[in-house]
Amino acid sequence: MSRGETAAGEPKAAIRRRMRAVLAGLGDRERREASAALCRRLADLPAWREARCRLVFLPMAGEPDIEAAATAAAAGGRRICVPRVDWSRRRMHPVAIGGFDEAVPDPEHPRLRCPPPGPAVDPAEIDLVLVPGLAFDAAGGRLGRGGGFYDRFLPTLPPATVRVGVAFDAQILLEVPTDGRDVRMSFVVTDARRLPADPGPR
Repeated sequence: MSRGETAAGEPKAAIRRRMRAVLAGLGDRERREASAALCRRLADLPAWREARCRLVFLPMAGEPDIEAAATAAAAGGRRICVPRVDWSRRRMHPVAIGGFDEAVPDPEHPRLRCPPPGPAVDPAEIDLVLVPGLAFDAAGGRLGRGGGFYDRFLPTLPPATVRVGVAFDAQILLEVPTDGRDVRMSFVVTDARRLPADPGPR
């Protein structure tokens, strides 16, 4: 089975193992070049350019580095937020940040970064959210890491908020298994293409 396929009935846990192996197999140069290409594609998106308040993410090891896109947006006067994770309640809350250089080690998980202390931003103010994941498909299906943080957070956003799945092209599968709790993306952006999951105009 190639990395872009999903076997019928393949369990989520098996897909997660496979996609973690795919990410681990990307070299540093390949990852840097793909991240730069992805940031350029984000910058070309009308929805990204028009959003006044964006929720982005502080990349974990192996995830696309979207700092250049976030930094350019902040320099252009747009509001940038990143998630603060409440690990005990398994929730996340957006917090405004001036730049990724303001991020600090997470007190509970020092290998991860989080925003400095500050008030939470009302989800109703967010126009666009960048959503990481282990795998996506062209229909907007997303497979996360299994914690359910985005699955719980995304329904709190206004229906008009644009949900952009962000991934390396190697993370795109023909089909991602989903259930009723999974929130589909408006569309998915990779280093190589945009997958128009939502047939409506954006």
